[in-house]
Amino acid sequence: MEKEPYKKTAQELEKIQRDLEELSIKIVDLSKENRVLKDQLEMVKHAPTYLLANTIAFPFRYIYNFFFRKTTFVETKFWIHIRLFLMGITKPISLLRHINKPNYLTLKNAIGNEPINQIFRNFNRLLKNKQVSFQDDYTLAIENIAQINKQINSVILSRSNVVKETQLNILYISPNLPDYDTSSGGRRATKMLELLGQDYNVYAFTHGSKPQKYIDKLISMNVKVLETTEYDLIKSQISDFHVIIYAWFYTYFDADKFRSLYPSAKVIVDSVDINWVREERSVGILNGLTIEKVLEKKKLELLVYDNADLVWAVTEDDKNAIIKELPNTKIEIVSNIHEPVSDIYIDNKKNSLLFIGGYNHYPNLSAVQKLATDIFPIVRATIPDAQLIIAGSQAPESVQELGLLRGIEFRGFVEEEDLDDLYIRDTFLSVSPLLTGAGIKGKICEAIAYNKPVVTSSIGNEGINLIHESEGLITDNDEEMAALIIKALKREYDFEVMTLNARKKMENLVGPTFVKKQMIKSISPEISICIVTYNKMDLLQRCIESIEGNTRYSHYKIIVYSNGCTDGTVEYVEAAQKINPKIIPILSKTNNVFVRPCNEMMNLFPDNDIVLLNNDTYVTNGWLSNLHKAAYASDDIGIAGSKVLYPDGVLQEFGSELYADGSGRNIGKWENASEAAYNKITFVGYVSGCSMFIKRSTIEKIGVFDDQFHPCYCEDSDYCYTAWEKGIRTVVTHKSIIYHEEGGTSGTDTSKGFKAYQNINFEKFLKKHKKNLKQISEGIQALNEGKEESEITLYS
Repeated sequence: MEKEPYKKTAQELEKIQRDLEELSIKIVDLSKENRVLKDQLEMVKHAPTYLLANTIAFPFRYIYNFFFRKTTFVETKFWIHIRLFLMGITKPISLLRHINKPNYLTLKNAIGNEPINQIFRNFNRLLKNKQVSFQDDYTLAIENIAQINKQINSVILSRSNVVKETQLNILYISPNLPDYDTSSGGRRATKMLELLGQDYNVYAFTHGSKPQKYIDKLISMNVKVLETTEYDLIKSQISDFHVIIYAWFYTYFDADKFRSLYPSAKVIVDSVDINWVREERSVGILNGLTIEKVLEKKKLELLVYDNADLVWAVTEDDKNAIIKELPNTKIEIVSNIHEPVSDIYIDNKKNSLLFIGGYNHYPNLSAVQKLATDIFPIVRATIPDAQLIIAGSQAPESVQELGLLRGIEFRGFVEEEDLDDLYIRDTFLSVSPLLTGAGIKGKICEAIAYNKPVVTSSIGNEGINLIHESEGLITDNDEEMAALIIKALKREYDFEVMTLNARKKMENLVGPTFVKKQMIKSISPEISICIVTYNKMDLLQRCIESIEGNTRYSHYKIIVYSNGCTDGTVEYVEAAQKINPKIIPILSKTNNVFVRPCNEMMNLFPDNDIVLLNNDTYVTNGWLSNLHKAAYASDDIGIAGSKVLYPDGVLQEFGSELYADGSGRNIGKWENASEAAYNKITFVGYVSGCSMFIKRSTIEKIGVFDDQFHPCYCEDSDYCYTAWEKGIRTVVTHKSIIYHEEGGTSGTDTSKGFKAYQNINFEKFLKKHKKNLKQISEGIQALNEGKEESEITLYS
């Protein structure tokens, strides 16, 4: 079913769709025009007339810049060259040795793009023959990327360690490199990347600024920073990104090339806050902002959310705002991330208030003005020694001048290491009378983390939902807010209890453990790998060790069902669990064979997807992530299977199929596994239970294995054909490869033992499904031939 962005008339829907398509085309055209203009500009800059005019204008430009302070003298290219020359005189031999065209071109590029002090430090290291080289970026990356010093801005990739092949690659794209010490959004993004870096190979990319201190911070947290914007170069170095996260909706357009370079990547849009909600609230507050402008941008924002595989919202309110416009959008809550800094409440015995924020974010500008000019004077009239501290980065003169008012101190930017003093020593009460904004507010969470009482508005309380006078003090009225502050300064509340209540609520919303769980669930939902075993400890050990060594998908459990094993399997599994907590044993004293143990394991973790894996298999690198990717390639797919090989590499099966006459086959059995027919994702009748991925949504629709197939055999074919009859498709993927010792547990003789149930249960299968086999077979053939959905009629 197509998504419906707005619940309006059909004519309005069509018009909106046309508008969105036109805007999308305009964006593409503008992007192309931008590239053409850049190319033309480069041609002009290399033209002889431009070079001549530039040379003539050289002295006049520096005179103008110096006297009119457009650029300070120490920032001019002229002074930089002089300074570098003077530095070179101290080591003339080293200077001469490093003078060459590649070094000069890199230095020229650095002067236009890097901080001056960084250029001087790099040049000094070069003269001292330390590990630094002004070479062409592209050549350096191709010839010796692993040797590049991570601290030099000419590097292509900043690596904190060796990339682990068994982990998913995640690309995080943001407007600028996250600023952990300046803004709430930057702190959130930095913490998110740190948590993701614990489980995945995480790369950060931006077209915006990336100061060295932010690069170093991310590297210290196991995050790799892409320090080039050359898309093709990145592709040559990193063949596959499994997930692309766009932070803020407009980066979806700024870095759209990644989606074509990595077409199979899951696309997540981190809304950060809902832009149109914040802007709608700001109409009439922010000069020049009209509702028409807001609605025009809203269309683009909704277009991005609608095209994403998943959207991250920071609050339930933000999620509901999107759902109201796009009811079918998949959304997870990924909030701010804060850990409690102080476990006890401390009254600093001061009548001091704090407002902190980044002032390039306009909701903070209106809030601090209101606090300083409307609310604080009322407070000070009753509490004469009340003090207001205004802190935060990028404050304009209008905010700085508030520090000239009686009782107000403007501190400006506060370093991260000084936050403890600011909150614990200098602040009694955090006050945030926000008039506009969206999402969860970092300043509120930070104050709670420091055990400071919070006074704020309903917008400031959004996403946290503090209970008034129990967990915080909440009002939208200026006079009431002033009265609440006065009562607080008179110590008329039990702040020890209030701050404790607030901290408990915050931990369940923004605690790192909770938020990491939300991110991982949306990136890679947990999978239960279910293994039934009866003795054969050596096969089980090989299977588990292959999972541990070759599973790139990190969020999984290994559930081992021991069927009354007596050969040391029980002791092995218990010992393995102590080493690897992902292993969960179920120790049965009797042999319950296969169907019922599988059903028990499928129900053990009711939110998890399932993979059934035989104990006589061993897996290859990326097997699980590729099974997951195949299963989630479409909402219509509910089951996926691996390409199964014999230990000698010959194809054992590429899925299986059954026919109306009761015959069937393992597709590709004993054939060359490299043939083209077995190297593409293919719809099949069923996949073997030796490696079978079942989405939780499939279990919710059709249940677990049919108990009539107890103890074993034909339960896998019955399950897949039941799914087909319910409109749920089964595929096999060539990218998930396992080896299987056929009959390694039950043998191959169908005339005795449990193997005899193969014939018995096949008769049950035919009785249940024979009437539908022809129709299913024809439908599968049509799907594999790429026919339109309208040509395929399957089952109700």
